[in-house]
Amino acid sequence: MEEMNGIAPDLLEIELVRGYLQPGDVAVDVGACTGLYTKVCADAVGPAGTVHAIEPDATNFRKLLQYVASHGLENVRMYMHASVEKAGPQKLYLNKDNSGDHHTWEDPDDLRESVEVAGILLDSLIEDSVQFIKIDVQGAELEVLRGAEKLMERSRTLAMLIEWWPYGLLKNGQGTMDMIRYLIRLGFDVYYIDSSGGGFLYKLDEIVNLVPDYGRRDLADVWANLWCLRGVALKRDYREIDS
Repeated sequence: MEEMNGIAPDLLEIELVRGYLQPGDVAVDVGACTGLYTKVCADAVGPAGTVHAIEPDATNFRKLLQYVASHGLENVRMYMHASVEKAGPQKLYLNKDNSGDHHTWEDPDDLRESVEVAGILLDSLIEDSVQFIKIDVQGAELEVLRGAEKLMERSRTLAMLIEWWPYGLLKNGQGTMDMIRYLIRLGFDVYYIDSSGGGFLYKLDEIVNLVPDYGRRDLADVWANLWCLRGVALKRDYREIDS
């Protein structure tokens, strides 16, 4: 398995995506960075499918363009903007040491250089239904989802891979469980991906309402990916543990 920027890929997550997507499907990669999941999706959906790859940072976007071209991924469409809840100019706060850690919220405890980027709703960008959406935007995932409500309504059979980073959500003015509750209200089965020990998927339900919002500074490095399904069953070859 190839690495991107020296970072080993998410093996169980990639297995889930490859096992779900079919030739001819339409996938969306929000926070595409330099193209790891873009390629995973492009290979899975094949020439008859389409991948929409969205990345706001100019440096990452140039690398994304080069990566897609070098692998001959002709089924990929690329957009240099941020996916948002409300359209308009956005500030993107840059991490000079980690190109995967740019974000759209200001942190007074972590002063960063910022650049202005365009902000567009997924609802405005994609007119047809899709089968898969991946979102990794450093704490702005709920805003992306709210800007994609019409798209999700059209896409009744849908899987999503979404990063859950409690610290980033809090810094962005949200509760750590708000996004999970939102997804459950929309009818998604939400699974917490635990890649340790061979890989488990923990199904989350309204028990999250009993879980306190985290807020300690030491949670800055705590994160997980969520596998979210609506209109499709979880394949039984993955070990599932109900909450």
